[in-house]
Amino acid sequence: MISVRDVRIGYNSRVLAEGISFYLSCGEVCVLLGANGSGKTTLLRTVSGLVKPLGGVVQIGDRNIHRLRTDERSKLISIVSTERPQLDQMTVYELVALGRAPYTNTLGLLRENDLTRIQNSMRAVNIHHLANHHYQQLSDGEKQLAQIARALAQDTPVIVLDEPTAFLDYRNKREVLNHLRALAHEHKKSVLFSTHDVELSIEIADKILLMRDKQITFTHKNNETLAYVTQALLN
Repeated sequence: MISVRDVRIGYNSRVLAEGISFYLSCGEVCVLLGANGSGKTTLLRTVSGLVKPLGGVVQIGDRNIHRLRTDERSKLISIVSTERPQLDQMTVYELVALGRAPYTNTLGLLRENDLTRIQNSMRAVNIHHLANHHYQQLSDGEKQLAQIARALAQDTPVIVLDEPTAFLDYRNKREVLNHLRALAHEHKKSVLFSTHDVELSIEIADKILLMRDKQITFTHKNNETLAYVTQALLN
């Protein structure tokens, strides 16, 4: 579904990593690992079409993500960033409903299909009972699930998340990661996310990207993956 071919990432003349190539099929989870400052966020922003690559091509299907208009791109890829928005008066339902924005008219009117998507997205991550709660009243874990539900309501084949388990306790980390796996495997989404939670993320991943020394290693998960990745990150 998503393919990255010989991509070079960075800003202006500063190259953070190059020669990046990988692919991710429908129904697969790919975890992006690497030290702070290695370029993980820049890679995710490049893959998402928010930052142009210094070289190479990013495609979803047969479409170059960087040649699409914003409205076209928003129907192919949804993003959950590390930013924590202040949404004092917004309910969980209203937040998740924002995911339908690419499909509504200029008045933002929701049709029956939109309403069904919103409800199904909240149920998929088990927060439907929080629909009328204000977002700011939620726990950190519930806020993250609400953001994931918003991305799911956007109904894109690809979901990209930057550090979705940051600031969460162990129970919530595992819950969020299990939901990401279910979204990929049951809803046939291509899910790509970065994290520092190596052991937990490898448990649920189908593929692994390791950024190190301006290069990236792309591998399928196997019995030796955890030991290899841990050693690589320590060196």
